[in-house]
Amino acid sequence: MPVAQVALKDTIQRLSTFVRRMEQRYECTSELMAAAVEQHHMKETAEIASWLISYRTLQHLLVDRGSESGTATKVIA
Repeated sequence: MPVAQVALKDTIQRLSTFVRRMEQRYECTSELMAAAVEQHHMKETAEIASWLISYRTLQHLLVDRGSESGTATKVIA
């Protein structure tokens, strides 16, 4: 099975767009939603789980990208 390679910047852009849309849809930040799920104030649906996984992945990619380039990276939510 062939494997498609996707540029890191494209993956970051796709994840950023998805996270931003979810924050707009639920009218809260990813951090607030993660806390609400952790504290059992919000049910972790498949959609919310996908959002939070994407958010954490985006954070990880941005931190790794910043450490590789030797520059500070601000996590954009």
